[in-house]
Amino acid sequence: MNDQRLDARQWAANSIAISAESFPNLLPQFADVSQLDDPRERQLATAIQRTVLQRWLTLEYILNRHLKKPLIKLEPRMQGILLTGAAQLLFFERLPDFAVVSSMVNLAEEMIRPEAKGMVNAVLRNISKMIAGRSSDEKWQVCRDKLPVDQGTVTFNIPLLPDPNRDWTGYWSIVTSHPASLLEHWANELGKDAAVEIALHDLTVPPTIISSTTALDEATVPVTKHTADGHYYLWQGNYGELTAFLNSHADARVQDPTASKPIAATAGLKLQSIIDYCAGKGTKSVQLATLHPNAKVYATDPDGPRFAALKTVSEGYENLIPKKKSVLPRDADLILLDVPCSNTGVLARRPEARYRFNRPNRRELVNLQKHIALEAIDRIVLGGYILYSTCSICEMENQQITQLICEKAEGKIVAEHLTLPKGEGQTYQDGGYYALIQC
Repeated sequence: MNDQRLDARQWAANSIAISAESFPNLLPQFADVSQLDDPRERQLATAIQRTVLQRWLTLEYILNRHLKKPLIKLEPRMQGILLTGAAQLLFFERLPDFAVVSSMVNLAEEMIRPEAKGMVNAVLRNISKMIAGRSSDEKWQVCRDKLPVDQGTVTFNIPLLPDPNRDWTGYWSIVTSHPASLLEHWANELGKDAAVEIALHDLTVPPTIISSTTALDEATVPVTKHTADGHYYLWQGNYGELTAFLNSHADARVQDPTASKPIAATAGLKLQSIIDYCAGKGTKSVQLATLHPNAKVYATDPDGPRFAALKTVSEGYENLIPKKKSVLPRDADLILLDVPCSNTGVLARRPEARYRFNRPNRRELVNLQKHIALEAIDRIVLGGYILYSTCSICEMENQQITQLICEKAEGKIVAEHLTLPKGEGQTYQDGGYYALIQC
């Protein structure tokens, strides 16, 4: 096994095999590629992992055409190898097919058993034979023999995709790798055209966006300006450079413009006591502390590691105070409820979240959102504000919870905004929702 990229492929196959054990209920994926010494291997490994997570249903559909039993019925390691190999054949234009097949066959012998080589070889070679070409500049159009990629198309030599005129949901589910239930949900709430636009947007590779309280010098910092109002930039350097930059610029953070909108909506309020009730690692807590320097910002989170991170973040802000939930004040002027959600507005960034969108998971999530909202209401003063926000674009997690808060707190909406995900490069934006409610 002399292929210098083999370690990256083995890492990816192992990672995907672990995901296969719990699919479709995938947890957020964190690519720890520290054991790969070569930066090129780290880049390839994370790219393969991301592509499989982003195109799982597409890959499964194509693989199933060449399997005697469904992919999901195979052992996880076999799923990992086949998904990893198929992703490279379909979506990695610069990797020679023969090298991909050879490396995955060798991995099958190492990771599974010698007898697995024949199956992997036959399936991947058949997929390679189906591919008529790849183009990085051809504009994709609805058809049965082409798949869209972030830039360009993959063309097959047969019309293997479902007929979009006869099976709208099935076609777009396979083409964009979104569960049918999610596409139908969007179609019912937003219309079919919007559902398709969002699903295609989720196939993009999102940029890393930097938000800064002051302007950055593009001549000295590896950034280009984003089109959003304010100081937003696309990071053009590598991860190590980004870490160093953030460590030396306390007023800068990684944040999409959409995620900044909820806090900006509180700019005109005169506040003395603020609670960030689901603070996570404290990004919005810091924004609140900066925007309202005369207010005390109490930040809490039930997760131990995240609460520990809050303590570290708060060290640079005198008015940012981490508190356990049990000792939070009950006289807040503003409570931020940035609640756990389905992530349907940020599926380009969190591709694995799309597969969790099913009825049981939705019911459990909405119940949690209701519980958090009703629990927090008791800590707001009369005339105070509740800022409810999510990175979801689904009504049941947004407008319906907002109405519940209004009913229980006898409040009224003073500001509300839904942002749909769209754009690319300098125009890229995540989706999300917020409502500012006065009680």
